[in-house]
Amino acid sequence: MKELLPNSNLKQPDRSFPLTKKKNNNFSIKRGAAFFLESNLFVLLILFILLINKNYWNEDSSTIVFIFISGFELFFMLLFVPACFLYEPVSLKQIIQPCYFFEFFDFNQQSSSLFHSLHTVYQNI
Repeated sequence: MKELLPNSNLKQPDRSFPLTKKKNNNFSIKRGAAFFLESNLFVLLILFILLINKNYWNEDSSTIVFIFISGFELFFMLLFVPACFLYEPVSLKQIIQPCYFFEFFDFNQQSSSLFHSLHTVYQNI
């Protein structure tokens, strides 16, 4: 029976590299479609909330609601293309580059207290 079990000395070496290359998909229709679906679900939720009191609308209110919903749809179609691209989250420090603009103010004066507070907030980030 012991002869049928594999020997522990015959283990295959661990691979430090993957067998296949991982594709870096920067553009994905699936991401864009997911965004479009989520945004349309949000619009449907708003539409259901508006339809609660439809009996109390004026005669031309349905036209305004149609324009409201179609405006959202056009906006989501416009945002569909950027939603297809892969993005990496960026920290706040990378967005706000160090400002050398604070060096031009004298922080001992009363009028520049706003700039001094902004400068201290930026240093604490």
